[in-house]
Amino acid sequence: MQKARDQVDVVREAVRAHAEDLALARTADDVRRAHGDEKIAMPMGVEGGHMIGNELRMVRVLGDLGVRYLTLPRKPPCRRPSDVCRRQ
Repeated sequence: MQKARDQVDVVREAVRAHAEDLALARTADDVRRAHGDEKIAMPMGVEGGHMIGNELRMVRVLGDLGVRYLTLPRKPPCRRPSDVCRRQ
Protein backbone atom coordinates (compact mmCIF):
# COMPACT_ATOMS: atom_id res chain seq x y z
CA MET A 1 0.00 0.00 0.00
CA GLN A 2 2.88 2.37 0.67
CA LYS A 3 4.06 1.94 -2.91
CA ALA A 4 0.63 3.03 -4.17
CA ARG A 5 0.70 6.09 -1.91
CA ASP A 6 4.17 6.95 -3.14
CA GLN A 7 2.96 6.75 -6.73
CA VAL A 8 0.05 9.07 -5.93
CA ASP A 9 2.51 11.56 -4.45
CA VAL A 10 4.68 11.38 -7.58
CA VAL A 11 1.73 12.13 -9.87
CA ARG A 12 0.55 15.02 -7.70
CA GLU A 13 4.06 16.49 -7.59
CA ALA A 14 4.42 16.15 -11.37
CA VAL A 15 1.12 18.00 -11.87
CA ARG A 16 2.24 20.75 -9.46
CA ALA A 17 5.64 21.07 -11.11
CA HIS A 18 4.21 21.16 -14.65
CA ALA A 19 0.85 22.83 -14.09
CA GLU A 20 1.11 24.58 -17.46
CA ASP A 21 1.05 21.19 -19.25
CA LEU A 22 -0.63 18.70 -16.88
CA ALA A 23 -3.97 18.50 -15.10
CA LEU A 24 -5.07 15.99 -12.48
CA ALA A 25 -8.17 14.17 -13.75
CA ARG A 26 -10.60 12.61 -11.28
CA THR A 27 -13.67 12.71 -13.52
CA ALA A 28 -14.57 12.64 -17.20
CA ASP A 29 -15.31 16.36 -16.92
CA ASP A 30 -11.74 16.90 -15.67
CA VAL A 31 -10.44 15.11 -18.77
CA ARG A 32 -12.60 17.27 -21.05
CA ARG A 33 -11.49 20.42 -19.25
CA ALA A 34 -7.82 19.46 -19.59
CA HIS A 35 -8.35 18.79 -23.30
CA GLY A 36 -10.05 22.16 -23.72
CA ASP A 37 -7.14 23.82 -21.92
CA GLU A 38 -4.69 21.93 -24.16
CA LYS A 39 -3.25 20.07 -21.18
CA ILE A 40 -2.51 16.41 -20.62
CA ALA A 41 -5.07 14.82 -18.30
CA MET A 42 -3.49 12.73 -15.55
CA PRO A 43 -5.94 10.19 -14.13
CA MET A 44 -4.51 8.22 -11.23
CA GLY A 45 -4.71 4.46 -11.06
CA VAL A 46 -3.05 1.51 -9.43
CA GLU A 47 -1.64 -1.18 -11.67
CA GLY A 48 -2.24 -4.54 -10.07
CA GLY A 49 -4.93 -5.17 -7.51
CA HIS A 50 -2.39 -7.11 -5.48
CA MET A 51 -1.44 -3.76 -3.94
CA ILE A 52 -4.56 -3.86 -1.77
CA GLY A 53 -3.95 -7.42 -0.61
CA ASN A 54 -7.12 -8.82 0.94
CA GLU A 55 -8.22 -5.45 2.28
CA LEU A 56 -11.22 -4.21 0.29
CA ARG A 57 -11.36 -1.10 2.47
CA MET A 58 -8.16 -0.03 0.70
CA VAL A 59 -10.27 0.67 -2.39
CA ARG A 60 -11.95 3.46 -0.43
CA VAL A 61 -8.61 4.73 0.88
CA LEU A 62 -7.19 4.84 -2.65
CA GLY A 63 -10.34 6.57 -3.88
CA ASP A 64 -9.95 9.21 -1.19
CA LEU A 65 -6.39 9.77 -2.44
CA GLY A 66 -7.71 10.42 -5.95
CA VAL A 67 -7.13 7.00 -7.52
CA ARG A 68 -9.85 6.28 -10.06
CA TYR A 69 -8.98 2.88 -11.47
CA LEU A 70 -7.48 -0.37 -10.25
CA THR A 71 -6.36 -3.07 -12.64
CA LEU A 72 -6.69 -6.76 -11.93
CA PRO A 73 -3.76 -8.61 -10.39
CA ARG A 74 -1.79 -10.92 -12.64
CA LYS A 75 -0.59 -14.38 -11.86
CA PRO A 76 3.17 -14.75 -11.45
CA PRO A 77 4.91 -16.33 -14.45
CA CYS A 78 5.58 -20.05 -14.30
CA ARG A 79 9.13 -21.08 -13.54
CA ARG A 80 9.02 -24.49 -15.17
CA PRO A 81 6.57 -26.44 -17.42
CA SER A 82 5.28 -28.54 -14.52
CA ASP A 83 4.03 -25.44 -12.64
CA VAL A 84 0.30 -25.37 -12.22
CA CYS A 85 -0.16 -21.60 -12.56
CA ARG A 86 -0.71 -21.70 -16.35
CA ARG A 87 -2.72 -24.92 -16.45
CA GLN A 88 -6.41 -24.28 -16.33
